[in-house]
Amino acid sequence: MNALTAATLHRFDELHASMKEVIAALPAQALDWSPAPEVNSVAVLVAHVCGSERFWIGEKIGELDAQRNRDAEFTVRGLDSTKLTAMLDASLDMLRPVLEKLALDDLSRPAGASVSRDDSAHDVAWCLQHALEHVAVHTGHVELMRQWWQSQP
Repeated sequence: MNALTAATLHRFDELHASMKEVIAALPAQALDWSPAPEVNSVAVLVAHVCGSERFWIGEKIGELDAQRNRDAEFTVRGLDSTKLTAMLDASLDMLRPVLEKLALDDLSRPAGASVSRDDSAHDVAWCLQHALEHVAVHTGHVELMRQWWQSQP
């Protein structure tokens, strides 16, 4: 594995570990809690991260069928910490072999045949960078949800 994909995989591992720490620290009712109607719960954020990784890494880069239902990610409820952790682990298990076989020459090739929501085509490098950035942003959201939950009276 080249240094770039090794570092990227390491960062995905760290971000997933951070989300799993939050999940483990929260009571079950906090996983579906939201402080406002348009704010995603921890469970929704985890489902969305995993769906996004399946799409950007699995489908666009690895040419795997993501079978993603993006809208369903935002309606997730009732998943306990074990299921959420298993989702994160399964997502890493999916993306690990894709990244392990990715060569530097692959970064400039066009990504898989499916297109993004804005109908743009992207190369592998863009998809890889976008996926990592997206997970990092939502990991921050998960951490903020924990802080919000813990600051309630």
